[in-house]
Amino acid sequence: MPFVFGGSCVIMGEISSRPLGKRERSNTELTIRAKYIVALGFIIAAVVLSGCGERPVAVVNGHRITEGEFISRLKKSGGEQVLRTMIDRRLIEEEFGNSGLEVPAGEVSERLSQMQSGFPTPGAFQEFLEGRGTSVEELEKEVVFNTKLEMLASKEVTVSDEGLTKFYEDYRERYDKPLRVTIREIVLSSKQDAEDVAAELAEPDADFAAVATQYSLSPTTRQYGGKRPESPILQLYPQELRAAAQDLKVGEASGPIAADGQWYIIKVEERKAPEKASLEKVRDEVVGDYKRAQAEPLDQLVKRLREKALVSIVAPEFQELNEVYRRQEELPEFGVEEESGPREESGE
Repeated sequence: MPFVFGGSCVIMGEISSRPLGKRERSNTELTIRAKYIVALGFIIAAVVLSGCGERPVAVVNGHRITEGEFISRLKKSGGEQVLRTMIDRRLIEEEFGNSGLEVPAGEVSERLSQMQSGFPTPGAFQEFLEGRGTSVEELEKEVVFNTKLEMLASKEVTVSDEGLTKFYEDYRERYDKPLRVTIREIVLSSKQDAEDVAAELAEPDADFAAVATQYSLSPTTRQYGGKRPESPILQLYPQELRAAAQDLKVGEASGPIAADGQWYIIKVEERKAPEKASLEKVRDEVVGDYKRAQAEPLDQLVKRLREKALVSIVAPEFQELNEVYRRQEELPEFGVEEESGPREESGE
């Protein structure tokens, strides 16, 4: 079974056993992608508590779409998944509370910082969240939950020096840091536009960031002066940019580069030399990866919690979930008498 580095992936609405790379930390997008599931739960609860099922949520050519109709459709399309998610999360929270485990101080803020490092500026990270209807506070709650789930799954894992050393040797190339660069880009639609902008950048007082803000077509970097987050050169995309980034000196801009039907001009802002890792330097990261690799698969963990829980689905429309949460009863052992001692013979 191949091992993928990093933390477990918990999508709001479904718990997945697929791990995420620690350095990738793209679970920001994954967490947000299913955010509607939790939001749906709040919407349903709010309407039920307020008793405003007849209040319109929209009026179409004089026809009212009521909150009751809206919620009814939501419950049919995603209600079962919302309920399953809420139950599973409650089981996990209770299990963690009874486990004696505690989320280490600073762990959550470190993970949030790793997520934010994938954006050119803190403002870009904030706008990314707002564009998907969430906030740093909501994301932090999900990171806390994910951390608890990882800790539960790896609770029984024992870390030995021998096992850790072997694990590190097996995957040591993953801990080496390759050549990395931070670049700014200007994206243009035609060769002529690219040549015109390149000529403007050749002026002695040209400001690459200002020119990028004025001309670049990139929806993600334009407002940040074309700045991209730090990246290994071999992971730059489009790949046509890699050779230029390799050859350019810090502070130097390229000429026009054709790639993916567009034209790019890049400037290298910073370059970091490759670094060879050692177990001593990256021990904490290796320990985390080792524990996640040996941890109980998340789907098995959730299945185990379901089997020992006492859950009763009351809503008629979600009765099928009772099968999912049916408690495992102890089966009688065949050949074992219910009462000890010999059975008395009947005198009749």
